[in-house]
Amino acid sequence: MSRSTHSTKPRSRRAAAAASLRPDTAARGPAAPRTSDWPEQQRQQLLLLGLLAGALVLRLPYLNQSLWYDEVVYTGAALNGDLLRWVLTQDVHPPLYASVLWLWIHVFGDTEVAVRLPSVLCGIASVAVVFALAGRWFDRRVAFLAAALVALSPAHIWYSQENKTNMLMLLLTACLVWAADRAWSSNHRRQWTWVAVTAVLAPWTNVFAIFVLAAVFLWLWSGALQRRWRSRLRPVIIVTGVAACPFVPLLFWTLGHLEPMRLSYLRPFTAPEVYKLLLIYLSHGNTLRTISPYAPFRALLLQPWPFFLVDGFFGLLLLMGLWQLITRVKAHDAGELQDWRGILPILYFTVPLVCAFIASRFNPQLYIERSMLILLPPYLVLIAAGACAWRGPLLRHLMVAALLVLNGCALFNLWVAKADAWTVYKPKNDWRSAAQYFAAEMREAKGPLVLLASVPVSVLVYYDHHIVEMAGPEAAIPEQAGALIFYLFQSDKAPLLETLRRAKADTFYVVEDTYWPGSTKQLLARVNADADFEPLAARSFKGVRISKFKWKLGQPGTLATPDTPTPPRTATGT
Repeated sequence: MSRSTHSTKPRSRRAAAAASLRPDTAARGPAAPRTSDWPEQQRQQLLLLGLLAGALVLRLPYLNQSLWYDEVVYTGAALNGDLLRWVLTQDVHPPLYASVLWLWIHVFGDTEVAVRLPSVLCGIASVAVVFALAGRWFDRRVAFLAAALVALSPAHIWYSQENKTNMLMLLLTACLVWAADRAWSSNHRRQWTWVAVTAVLAPWTNVFAIFVLAAVFLWLWSGALQRRWRSRLRPVIIVTGVAACPFVPLLFWTLGHLEPMRLSYLRPFTAPEVYKLLLIYLSHGNTLRTISPYAPFRALLLQPWPFFLVDGFFGLLLLMGLWQLITRVKAHDAGELQDWRGILPILYFTVPLVCAFIASRFNPQLYIERSMLILLPPYLVLIAAGACAWRGPLLRHLMVAALLVLNGCALFNLWVAKADAWTVYKPKNDWRSAAQYFAAEMREAKGPLVLLASVPVSVLVYYDHHIVEMAGPEAAIPEQAGALIFYLFQSDKAPLLETLRRAKADTFYVVEDTYWPGSTKQLLARVNADADFEPLAARSFKGVRISKFKWKLGQPGTLATPDTPTPPRTATGT
């Protein structure tokens, strides 16, 4: 039987019902819109512009707050000289974002707002891309709701305000999926070119983008190998080859960075982590129910039972959104072009989860929530589709209203009620005020200040170039240094005294990051319990505690040796 005869077979009632769920499929084409459609289109365009403007407004608050350690890596304090070479070749992330920021700060400077602006722009652009994806897969109602959910998402807002790779990764992976969908529909060379460009760039922002590439190319090859779509096999082969060329050096780069990737804050991607990612992190940014990402799963189970109703609400909408796509594909057995396109969002959502789960079996120290932001676009599109899938208008409106109310509560918690709690990520410390405090201390000191820490406090260098990080106690002290940062990772007294002797100082400051204290608490306990050290002052800023001490037995230039006996402060002190 010829293909044209096959295509004219009457469809089943089930197929007709599935087709009714997508009013913008068969109607898509080169034909110009009717004149009567223009007022409606203009209204939708104005609504989308208003939505994008609202998304921008939501990302402006706190944009000028103090940077934190990861952000300083992509500022002028690090993107120069030997540090630039280290960021481009040794950093845990591929160098695309660092290269973009290197060019950016040479034009716009490296103030807090300037270095965060690229992430803001990527975030706003990704709202528009999600709108386009949802409109292609569902309808305009789902598209507007999905875009609104992205605009209101605490996780999306958080990383739209950070000078990090995450939002560029999210944008490029979403653009890759959008370009692949358009290229498959039109089979036009320009669209295939966009697929190749985004497939090349996305993995060089973050290696987790490879999981989205796996979903897209699995979908493309599965369709191109079918006889009915053999006309797409040649462009799929070309795009795969183009994407593979830079993928080979990326593979070698990744293999060379496996050891740096095994960081202490990374975790295995397990089934409990999947639960927290889908129902707590992506849904409301860990703001409605808040739990430490490093807490055991049983701690979550001990939280009040109403929180599980919230989890169940998001889980129900997610499953309903997936069911909408599955039933649509099953209605035609993916035999038509539009129905095959319905498989892409399913793979976009599921393949990265499976890939991360498998990769975690080989490298357990792999996962942190922000790396899986690649799932946020398909996740929120499915949530929006699930909310709009209810048959009765009253029930559908109640679901949409409940969804928006929960997002409003999540934003209130993010900015007000839980502003000092670990939600999307740990709050940002006020390093700027801490640097101003040390600047005042430097003006009164006769020599360089000695700052002791056990976690990175490199942000102080960004805010005051007179503060210098020291590679170790034996490192040469710069002549113009006003303060020296030494890192002590143990609470023994000998390294502390050796550091003071080397710096010729009898006064020192212990700098504690209260959101990530590391071993600083042990160092402070050791110093406070020792009678040789006299507390002089203490200052606190948001997320930063500074304790000033004087070594009683030390005099600048003639400090005692670490072996000098000292009387204990208490009967058990040493």
